[in-house]
Amino acid sequence: MAGWISQLFEVLNKHPDRRLRNQDQQLLDFPYINGDLFAEYMPSTAFDAQMRSALIEAGKLDWS
Repeated sequence: MAGWISQLFEVLNKHPDRRLRNQDQQLLDFPYINGDLFAEYMPSTAFDAQMRSALIEAGKLDWS
């Protein structure tokens, strides 16, 4: 899971024209997030059930 999240952050930080074409289509479907929000390298961590739940709840928020 941590590897997939790392790939997701990389995709979010790259304009679609600069992304690798052979990446998982689920990743490529995410929009580019401008502003370098995902530019900083974050070391992976092991998620537990509580962290997973918090991440899912955060994804339900209106981030606009």
